[in-house]
Parts: sequence; structure tokens; C-alpha cells
Amino acid sequence: MCAIRQHIASRILLWLSNSIPNIFATSFVHFLPLSTNVTLLITGAFAVAAGGSPNYIVLSALAAAWSLGVGGTLPVDSAIFLEFVPPTHQYLLTILSIWWEFGQLIESLVGSQPLGLARLSGLSCLRLSNQGWRYFLFTMGGLMLVLWAILFFFLFMLYESPKYLMGKDQDEESVEVLHKVASYNGAISTLTLAELQSLGDERDLERRPVSTTQIIAPLFATRAVACSTSLLIALWALIGLVFPLLETQGTDFGDGYVYITYRNQVILSAIGVPGTLLGGYMVELPYLGRRGTVAVSIVLTGVFILASTTARTSNVLLGWNCAYGFMSNVMYGALYAITPELFPTKNCGTGNAMTATANRIFGVMVNLRTPAPIFIAGAIFLISGCLAVFLPYEMRGKASL
Repeated sequence: MCAIRQHIASRILLWLSNSIPNIFATSFVHFLPLSTNVTLLITGAFAVAAGGSPNYIVLSALAAAWSLGVGGTLPVDSAIFLEFVPPTHQYLLTILSIWWEFGQLIESLVGSQPLGLARLSGLSCLRLSNQGWRYFLFTMGGLMLVLWAILFFFLFMLYESPKYLMGKDQDEESVEVLHKVASYNGAISTLTLAELQSLGDERDLERRPVSTTQIIAPLFATRAVACSTSLLIALWALIGLVFPLLETQGTDFGDGYVYITYRNQVILSAIGVPGTLLGGYMVELPYLGRRGTVAVSIVLTGVFILASTTARTSNVLLGWNCAYGFMSNVMYGALYAITPELFPTKNCGTGNAMTATANRIFGVMVNLRTPAPIFIAGAIFLISGCLAVFLPYEMRGKASL
């Protein structure tokens, strides 16, 4: 019972730390360099600090703190991408999620090495005999800090959003950014300051202060847009409900050795990479598109989860889990891409925040003692796939809203 209470408490902390920045980041969605750099720095710094935790309470608090960075980054990433990518290449947003899989694969490989194998033995556990998880946090947090420093200080320049600059009446800087981006991609922008300023009268209304209600209202402006927003929130909420269910119970075949556990984790992480690539291909198919890919991949994910209940050996279960993992990454890639595409550009961050927050809230609501969790999870996936069919917009070959 104590372990269950700790699990629920940890999930509530992670929900709060993910939900707060998701909402907060919407204010900075057009202040991209600052929000991106700060959230990545928070993730790395607090992950390293968590490695030195003296007890479980401090560890939970620091885990919530690093999740603050993760939660703030998620709604910004897709907004950054759609801000600069041409409409003809928006499908690449699906493939962008491949970095999640590479991250999980690196994490699994690091954890499977000797530094990740130190674990509790007996009733008592001295700190010196249980350093593995600390080394793991030091390694992953340190890697995050190194990548953050290299990418944003030496290798890659993230320009300010031209739309943000226009909203701040900095037209000259906006034109300059567009020219730099075009030059970086081997093209020439012919836009002039005079051409941009000729749109000034139409932009005056956008410069007026707006309330929270006015920020959210465009997401429900028409019946079709309201339906789209509501369905996206429902899809993310239901998916948030499923994955904690899959963590509640497992099957013991008598061969659950540490080596086998880490080996399977590496395999499942690696299988997600081709799944993401397939998702990027499927969203551009004429009769499938974004909506069809999301619906089909969610349904197949549920089917493979239900099929895993037929496994009678660990190797068969691993095979079903590979199939489930493969399709779930197709699903995540497609859903990750279609979500910001279906929100109006000015309110994309707000929409992303609402879906991510719904995902976390429903993750907290799961009853960890739910009977038959695998069957419930599979059924929820099947229902979610049916809901996806009713999304009113298909964005294949079109610019995001």
C-alpha cells in the first residue's frame, strides 16, 4: 500500500510539474530561443542534482523539477518546427519524434551497462552498494547539459520567431530573420521592409493586450474547430490513461533476470526508430493522410496489446510487445504532428498545452489496482482509434491552421 501511495504521489508531482509549464510556455511560444534554452537547461541541471538525493522525498521533488523542463519543452518543440518549415515539408514533424526513440535507446543502453545494474539486495541497502541509479542520473543529466551547451552556443543558431517580432512592432528584425533563414537554406528572400509594413493596419488589432479567455476562445471559434480541439484533447487524455495501466501488472514466466530485463528494454527502444520513419511515410499517403494514420495506428496498438495476453513464454510476449511498441511509435509520431497542425498558429502553444495537460491529468487518475488492466488498456485504444476518424480536418498537402 505504501508503494502505491508513493507511486500516486510521484505521478501527481510529475503532473503538476508538467502541467504548469505547459500552460506557462504558451506565453512564450513566440519567444522561442529563451523558452527552449531555459527548459532544456532545467531538465539537465535538476537531473544531475537528483543523482545526489539523500532520500526518496528529495528525489521525488527533483524529479518534479526536471519534469518542469520536460513539460515546458514539449509544447514549444512543434511550434518552433512549424514556425519555420515550409507547408510542403510539414510531414517532417512526424519524423521529428524519432529523437524520442533515440533518447530512449541511449537511455536503455546506458542503463543496461554495469553502472545501471546496482540494485537493492536484502532488507537493507547502503548507499555505497546502490550507486547505479545515481550514476545513471549523472550520466543522462550531464549528457543533456552538454548537448544543450553545444547545440545552442556553438553549432546551431535558433532565431527569434518572425511573428513574435512583428507582434512587438520590430518589423525590420523580422525581415532580417527571414533573410537569414532563407540564406541558411541556400535561398534568397525578396521580402522588403516596405512590403511587410504595408500590412500594418491588419496587425494593429493583434498588438492589443488579450485576456486568457481570448487566447483560448479561437480554439473553439467554430463548430468544426471546437470539434477538432475537443477530439484532440480527448485522444491525448485517453492515451494518458492507458500507459499507467500497462505499468501496473506484469506476467512472471520465471526468467525475469536483470540481463533479460535490460536486453528487452534495449530491443523495445530500438524497434521504435523504424516505427517513427514509417509514420512519416504514412501521413503523406493519399488515402490515409494524418487522420487515417492516427486512427489505424491507435487501433493496431490496441490490437497488439490485447494479443499479448495470449503469450505463454517470455519470448512470445517480447514479440507482441515489439509489435505494440512499433505501432505505438507510429501513433505518437502522427499524433505529435497532427496536433499542432490543427490548432490556429497564434494559439498553437495554448492548444498543445491543453492536450498535454489532459494527458497528465488522466495519467494521475488511473487506479493502480484496476483488475484486468491489459484488457481495459486495449479497449481504450480501440475506442480512441474510432474517435480519431471523426477529426474534421485532414492536413496532408495543406499549411497548418
